[in-house]
Amino acid sequence: MRIVFLFVLLSGNFLLKAQDYLSIAGVFKDSIRIRWVPKTIEAYKYLSNSEFQVKLIPWNSLNLPNKEDFIGFSQAKIFSSKGVNLLVKEDSSVLDATSIILNDGILNSNDSIAQKMIFANTLLLSGSDIRFAKKMGMYAIFKNDWNSTFLAYEIRIGTGHLPIYGVAQMKELEKIRFDSLKVKKDRLEMVLEWNISQLEKTFGSYNILRSEDGKSFGRINELPFFHFTTTDEDPNKPSRYVDKKIEKGKDYYYKLEAVDHLGVSRGTSNVVHVQANNPILGHIFIKDVKYKNEKIEVDIKFKPDSMNTSIVKQSTLLYLENLKSKNRKIQSQDFEYENYQHLIKSKLIEDRGYLMIVLISENGDSLWSEPKYYFFRDSIPPKRPKGLIGFVDTNGLVNLRWSRVEDHLLGYRMFRKNSLGEEFVEVTNEFLQDTSYIDTISLNNLTKEIYYAVVAVDHNHNNSDFSETRQLLKPDLIPPVPSTFRKSTINENGILLSWMISGSKDFQSVELQKEDNKCFQNVFKTNNDTFFLDTDVENGRNYTYRLRTLDESGNEALSPEYELVYELGYRKGVLELSSEIDREKQFVDIFWKNPSQVYAVYIYLGKDDGPIKLHNTLFQNIESFRFQKLSVNHVYRVQVQTMDAHGVLSVLSDVLEIDY
Repeated sequence: MRIVFLFVLLSGNFLLKAQDYLSIAGVFKDSIRIRWVPKTIEAYKYLSNSEFQVKLIPWNSLNLPNKEDFIGFSQAKIFSSKGVNLLVKEDSSVLDATSIILNDGILNSNDSIAQKMIFANTLLLSGSDIRFAKKMGMYAIFKNDWNSTFLAYEIRIGTGHLPIYGVAQMKELEKIRFDSLKVKKDRLEMVLEWNISQLEKTFGSYNILRSEDGKSFGRINELPFFHFTTTDEDPNKPSRYVDKKIEKGKDYYYKLEAVDHLGVSRGTSNVVHVQANNPILGHIFIKDVKYKNEKIEVDIKFKPDSMNTSIVKQSTLLYLENLKSKNRKIQSQDFEYENYQHLIKSKLIEDRGYLMIVLISENGDSLWSEPKYYFFRDSIPPKRPKGLIGFVDTNGLVNLRWSRVEDHLLGYRMFRKNSLGEEFVEVTNEFLQDTSYIDTISLNNLTKEIYYAVVAVDHNHNNSDFSETRQLLKPDLIPPVPSTFRKSTINENGILLSWMISGSKDFQSVELQKEDNKCFQNVFKTNNDTFFLDTDVENGRNYTYRLRTLDESGNEALSPEYELVYELGYRKGVLELSSEIDREKQFVDIFWKNPSQVYAVYIYLGKDDGPIKLHNTLFQNIESFRFQKLSVNHVYRVQVQTMDAHGVLSVLSDVLEIDY
């Protein structure tokens, strides 16, 4: 068996992308069949409005032919026709098949979604209905009377476009048998399942065949059955069909007819014989459970949906400790009436629990009642839980555990309150089956404690006393109230900073931080002092401080940044003022050291007992000056003063006397 797929590119007035058409060919005993389909709506519209021609010639390999191979070939078989456009109501009306896959509401519609539906359904039906595919202009059949090893074909759609070329081996396609069909009974339905993974490459659709005698089979699906899966489903998921039109107790035979992608029925499944259920139709329930003289009477009512109750054979009483436990058989007896009793000894069941009734038919079908809760003589509450412990994490999750109460319990209830003076409030909305619970609380409040207690509840809804109340401490995630700066003082010794300590109850310490190279560094830490003298300052510079307040849990709070200028109104005077005298060259040099960068230097000079006056102003950052041509035999007095770039003067230097 060989099927050849060929993807082609058409070009011309109608612009199509590559791989817009798909073709397939197959060889059968008396025919050669070729099918082609468009892969886009645009290609479908063009195909439906165009005449087409298919040429078939003998061939000698699997290599694709070209245009020249078909020119002048006298033995070529030719098939010509024109397709029907289902997007146009007048054209589509010629096909009865459109009533199966379409409706008048979407025919001749310009709506893109409706057109996509028509296009998709057309492709599906053309793969299972040969007559429909031929009418659509997507199918050609030739008589098989050649003896060549291969055949080649050319499909021309319209004019002025490159044709589709393909090759097929002249080998007859075989019938295929598959044995994966299974049939399951589900009340009044038959569920057919079969393995599709090995079949979908060969077959596109299926017909469901049914027989009542195993000989005469008829199709029961009105439309071809197509197998679809979503991208989220397992690709190996079996195909599934449900037959709902069955009669109770009747014998049925099923098999599948598989249709390949050329629309030929070429596959047959195994035959499955199954007898339909004869189910018990109706409603069964327990009306009452009564305790009398060490015996228990269970009153039961059966309401059948039909008059046929003779198939019900047996009634079985079951016991369950709780709704999640396994049932235990207590008693079975013959079914006789629609209203009846099960009478059992009280020791066979507990004094509380659930009872159920199951009716069993002659052919093994069953009908179950809802569980019926009962209890006797019990008003004693269970013991209260012990050993309640827990902790609260930084996300507000409260982890609680306690010791198990050794009693038949329905479950536990958890309670919570914010202070000892409040009433407990339940935080569970269903009974807890385990001895642990996780609660969620808010940590964005000022209370540090939270209180919990747990209660045990038995199957008669008797509540135990509260367990011992357990106090838990919340993790402290709330930062303290920040410490704040007060007015600071500036003097010659430095900057005297003062602050007011945080008023938080869990205050632990405060750190004074000073900005240095855009980073804050700790300069002082205390838990009670409220002032600090910063002596590491320079006159005229800006300084930025902040307070970092810490509480007992390590939470921090930062004060607003505090900026100020260390300004005394003057600068320090020059240092190390000295002189050198050169009498031969008649000059006197003076030297000094500036404590910081200066903008200008003022030189003051006085002679003998005369006043000291401004001698020269130097707008330079210098540390020396030369006096020339001073009169000899005098005592000169010199002072130096500087000015910074902000116009702030330094103090005058000490007087330097020069005997010249």
